[in-house]
Amino acid sequence: MTSRKLMFTASNESFWLKSETEADTLGEAYDYESVMHYPHNAFSKPGVVSTLLPKRPEVQPESLGKAYREDFLTDTDIKKLHVLYTCGKEFTKQ
Repeated sequence: MTSRKLMFTASNESFWLKSETEADTLGEAYDYESVMHYPHNAFSKPGVVSTLLPKRPEVQPESLGKAYREDFLTDTDIKKLHVLYTCGKEFTKQ
C-alpha cells in the first residue's frame, strides 16, 4: 500500500500497481526484503516516516528492501536470477 499524499509527485509512476497477470514473479512468493524492493520511506517528503506499508500486518515496514539497504541478496533474489539467466536448479548464498 502506498501513501501517495506523502511522497514527491515526480516519482508516482514508480508505484503503479500491476495485476497478477502483468507481474511475473517467476513462481516465487512476494519478497518484501528483496534487493529490488523499495524501502518503506522511498520517495518520501522530508519528515515523513513511511510512504509504503506492507499489506500483511506481520511484516514490519522497516523490512521492506532490507537486502538493498544491507547489501545482500535474499534466497528469492538468487532463485530468480538463476531462472532469468538459466543457471540451473542449484543455487548457493555466499
